Amino acid sequence: EDTDEVILRFFETKGEVTQAEVELFRAIKRLTLVDLLEREERELPFERNRFRFEVKPFEIVTLKLEF
Repeated sequence: EDTDEVILRFFETKGEVTQAEVELFRAIKRLTLVDLLEREERELPFERNRFRFEVKPFEIVTLKLEF
C-alpha cells in the first residue's frame, strides 16, 4: 500500500505485565490501537516520536502509526 502508515505488532512472552517504550526516527502524526485485523479501536497518546504502553501477560498489541 502507498501510505505513510506502519503497522507494529508486539507480544509479551514471559507471562508478566510489561511497560513498553518505543522511540522512532521521525515524528508521529497519529497512533492508534488496532485489532489483529487492523480495525481501529482507539487513539493512544504519544510525544512527537515516542510512546509508551502496557502489555498484559501473553498479550498481542497491534498499533498503527501515521507519519
